Amino acid sequence: MVLATEMTNHSEHVNEFVNSINTTLATLEENGETDERLEAINNMLRIPEKRTLMKRMLIKCADLSNPCRPLQYCIEWTARISEEYFSQTDEEKQRHLPVEMPRFDRNTCSIPKSQISFIRQIIKYMFVAWNGKKSFLK
Repeated sequence: MVLATEMTNHSEHVNEFVNSINTTLATLEENGETDERLEAINNMLRIPEKRTLMKRMLIKCADLSNPCRPLQYCIEWTARISEEYFSQTDEEKQRHLPVEMPRFDRNTCSIPKSQISFIRQIIKYMFVAWNGKKSFLK
């Protein structure tokens, strides 16, 4: 499950969740088939691969949930994680290593802009998928 938090496979995990679980459940909900939707959820929970997929998506949501916190906590933790990334970039430059996250250069990065981009590109899609709303995913 911890590997699900690795961002290099983020889109793959979310798309697999959407295609394997979310789309089926959202279609049943759109058709007003509430009983069949509950039965589908119960059936999916019995399949180990589907259960693992749901757990992976849940841990991703928990791991990336900072923008969903009350604003004061969101700002505090955003500053902390940004400083961690800035320090990593500083050290990579100091050691003449390839910079893994060039957008986290403390001299050029705008934390508010990076957060807006993060929310629009990563968070919104992931939480809409977790919420089971198919129409927003197009």
